[in-house]
Amino acid sequence: MPETSDNYDFSKTKLPPDIAGIKRYESVFYSDSPNALFKDVVSKIQPRLHSEPDRPWKKTLVVLASILLVALTCLGIWLVKDYMNTKAIEALKVETALGGDQYFKWSDAITLEQITAIHHIHSNMEPVKGGEFMMGANINADGSYDDDVDVDLETPVSKQTVGDFWMCKYEVSVGEWCGVMGLDYDEKLADMPKTEITFEECQAFCEKLNLLCGLEFRLPTEAEWEYAARGGVDTKYAGSDNSEEVAWYSKNSGGKPHPCDAKHSPMRSNRFNLYDMSGNVSEWCNTDFRPYDPNILVPDPNAKVIRGGNYDSELYGITVYHREPMCGTDKTKTIGMRLVVSKQ
Repeated sequence: MPETSDNYDFSKTKLPPDIAGIKRYESVFYSDSPNALFKDVVSKIQPRLHSEPDRPWKKTLVVLASILLVALTCLGIWLVKDYMNTKAIEALKVETALGGDQYFKWSDAITLEQITAIHHIHSNMEPVKGGEFMMGANINADGSYDDDVDVDLETPVSKQTVGDFWMCKYEVSVGEWCGVMGLDYDEKLADMPKTEITFEECQAFCEKLNLLCGLEFRLPTEAEWEYAARGGVDTKYAGSDNSEEVAWYSKNSGGKPHPCDAKHSPMRSNRFNLYDMSGNVSEWCNTDFRPYDPNILVPDPNAKVIRGGNYDSELYGITVYHREPMCGTDKTKTIGMRLVVSKQ
């Protein structure tokens, strides 16, 4: 019985055809004995010797099938998400419609983020009943003005009339601005007032907003702004003669703006339920800046009116009659905007 070795010549041995091609196999022996275990060895290795060779196309099919499965899974997820977004958009359209759908002409391309922002803005709109008022800083009984009055720019008073309109009780927030404009933002800043925006950018925001929902959102005129800030009463600040009750300004703001959210603010609203008309951030008005007295030279013919004062302002800057000029192409961290809609 010859034993195998690494260099044993199997060609000299009459092996069965099934294993005739084996050149080396450790621990294999051949025996004429009927009790030999060789048949068991053959039965174990024969299937491997006759197995089909690897087929590259099979691996390709597996890869393609895997890719197709992933693609179908992604498509399914997208379809489900799109369906859920569509349902959410339709629900918000119904919920947003104040007084009926006839006020809205929704864009077919509106996104869930955009309609969510519009719904938030619309839910905070407050009705302002129009009327007449005296615009500007009042003169005292002795013919003088208070020390905080800029006589050249804030006098004399004049009778103004405004119609009915809706005004948002808050300044436009970062979340609302970015939601409408399709911009990314830090969720932690969502309720903060949107600042560092030019007059032209505010106009573009209103145009985008109107294209999405069909309402005519816009900046207030200066007369509308002061009428709304006064709230139908003669107070120095918007809602009170005590600045600490209604305004974030240099003395109490900590040098920073505060959220557009009455639930987390100690400040009161005025009688029209409007917040931060004095302080927090100044607000653009859709009015060219001109002195009330036509004999006073115009400081900047391209300037627009800024109203309300901000978190860095001194007391004189947050009165309901204080006004400042600002070039429409300029922007600062203290100036934002507030929306109005003409009442239909």
